[in-house]
Amino acid sequence: MQVRSDRRRAVSVGGEHDRLVSVWVGHRCSRSRRGGAQTLRSDARFRVVAAGRRSGKTLMAAAETTRRAFHDGDDNWLGWWVAPTHDIARTGFDLMDRALPDDVLASRRQSAPFQHEFTNGARVEYRSTDGGANVSVGLDWLVVDEADKGVPKAAIDELRPTLVDSDGRALFISTPERRDWFYDYYQRGQSPDYERFESWQWASYANTYVDDE
Repeated sequence: MQVRSDRRRAVSVGGEHDRLVSVWVGHRCSRSRRGGAQTLRSDARFRVVAAGRRSGKTLMAAAETTRRAFHDGDDNWLGWWVAPTHDIARTGFDLMDRALPDDVLASRRQSAPFQHEFTNGARVEYRSTDGGANVSVGLDWLVVDEADKGVPKAAIDELRPTLVDSDGRALFISTPERRDWFYDYYQRGQSPDYERFESWQWASYANTYVDDE
């Protein structure tokens, strides 16, 4: 994999991989959209982002996944990046693969289920809901990518319990298209009645939750 020299320097100075990788990726994300920086600063257990295409939401999710893997991770830490199709899951894998320097990765699996293993032992797997969710695992971190483009509520109902034992956290991101469970989660993030949820919308011109008026 080709890695730009400035990316390699960002993780090699002082050997502080965990801190500097997070700072580097998070800095690039926060510059892409102000909402991304707000989402990264949130301490909500369940975060929901409804954003238009090319709004920076996937890069923001990659930044937070990287931070979680290095800040919280060890050889027992497991995160999933879940999408409605293998192609969308592969997009998340490819983005992370391009952004992360080789010297912070112990290994990568480039066939489904795609996987990155970090040097601290933390693992991120990239999966689709095509074949249903696997409820036998325990997750520390969950990203649901393009959640409103075909991720069924039944899959979410199966995935949520995988976070219970580890008190895991989740980030739901999507270009909004329908008023389904993702819309409900977004509304929870806007309500004081759901303290564990927080939500944001970016690029309102592309957001179907915002009226044209």
